[in-house]
Amino acid sequence: MGTTSTIYKANKIYGVGAFLLPLLLIIPLFISDASITRGEIIGVSGFSLIAVLIIIAPMAFHLEVGNDYVKMYFLNFCVTQIRSIDTQIVSHSPIFKGNLGFGKGLIIYASVKGKTKRFTMGEKFYGKKAIDHVRRVLSPSR
Repeated sequence: MGTTSTIYKANKIYGVGAFLLPLLLIIPLFISDASITRGEIIGVSGFSLIAVLIIIAPMAFHLEVGNDYVKMYFLNFCVTQIRSIDTQIVSHSPIFKGNLGFGKGLIIYASVKGKTKRFTMGEKFYGKKAIDHVRRVLSPSR
């Protein structure tokens, strides 16, 4: 029996809101009567670069869900591998206390090299279908 895996891509518009803040910061620079200093240009440029990286980063993530494992990739490098036999707790709840706009997702506690590590996967980032698939694969009661 061969192993099958499903690839889920990250939501590409997840970080678009981060791009609006630098745009809002640029507007007062052009509206004001004062001259624009080099420090202001460098500051806004640096902040804009960080915002663009935040927007582009989700495009580089993908999730591979197999029969008994979940792997997370960034730029095709495996950054996390969780096997179902290492999983201790899988809960579907808000990712952060107070929610903070990140929504619900999976909070996974797994044993990695003898230590318990916490992993999170959000519905807004990968989608509800992917999160349900991960929960079915990693549930300790399988």
